[in-house]
Amino acid sequence: MGAGMGAFLGLLVVAVLLVVVLSDREPRLTGSNSDVRLSGRSLEVVAGAQRCQRDVLPAGTGAVRVFLGLRGDSGGPVRVTLERADGTTARTGIPRRTEPGTVEVAVEPTVAEENAEARICFTNRGEDTIEFAGDRTPFLGGGANATSALLDDDIRVDFLRPAEETWWSLAPRVAERFGVAKTSFSGPWLFWVVLGVVLLVAIATVMLLSRTLRSR
Repeated sequence: MGAGMGAFLGLLVVAVLLVVVLSDREPRLTGSNSDVRLSGRSLEVVAGAQRCQRDVLPAGTGAVRVFLGLRGDSGGPVRVTLERADGTTARTGIPRRTEPGTVEVAVEPTVAEENAEARICFTNRGEDTIEFAGDRTPFLGGGANATSALLDDDIRVDFLRPAEETWWSLAPRVAERFGVAKTSFSGPWLFWVVLGVVLLVAIATVMLLSRTLRSR
């Protein structure tokens, strides 16, 4: 096999793998409050109780993901409300669970605009205490501050888009976010320019390598 053909096949394999990765269909994050520095503590919500927290609620959120633990044989159901500062509320619910683990549930209606001061509440409507994976554990050991008082974590919440999507379908959104907080004249076009430059550099590198190998 000639050097040129080998370089071409290598480039072809990379291109095929890239297409496979970008075509993978999964739930995509709009955001997360994940900020674990050591390890999140388990946060309990007893039967009939409610736990609320402040979070940034990203635009486009159509589902949430939490990490649920059980104290007994079952837990829940749990009512979840996401309330914006203007009073607009999206709702969802976690059905009764008999096994701990990751839980993803749809939110209705889909969040139209980002809100930095949203209030998220979890109401345990079951008969047993349930636990959620905590987040934002402070640096100082075991969730303790300088006075050794325990600091509450927030319940970890991942915010998801409403349906499974490929990276191809998200490309316009990625391009839009790529231009944020950069030069004053930047915009979505900047993403496509940078992507084009990267592809050209990759192609030029393969061609140069092929030419070098042929000349030996």
